[in-house]
Amino acid sequence: MELYLDKMGIYSYNRKYRKDGMHMEKQIVRIKRLDKNAVIPTYGSPFSAGADLYSAMDDVTIAPHTTTLIKTGLALELPVGF
Repeated sequence: MELYLDKMGIYSYNRKYRKDGMHMEKQIVRIKRLDKNAVIPTYGSPFSAGADLYSAMDDVTIAPHTTTLIKTGLALELPVGF
C-alpha cells in the first residue's frame, strides 16, 4: 500500500486487494484533513483488513454499553461499493 499527498493537501491510499481470489484490483481512499490535530489513518501491517483511525479530540472516555461520536478531523472519499 502506498500513501500519496497531492498539491491540494489530499492524501490517497492506493492499496491492492484480491477481489475473487485470483485478480488484484486497486482500492483508492482519498483523505482530507479538516483539523490540524487530525492523524492520517495507518495500517498496522501489510495484512491488515482495514486502517486504524485516531481521535482528533483531546481526552475521550467511552462508558460501557454506550455509543459515542468521536471526531477524527478527517473527510474520507471511499470507492463505490465499499
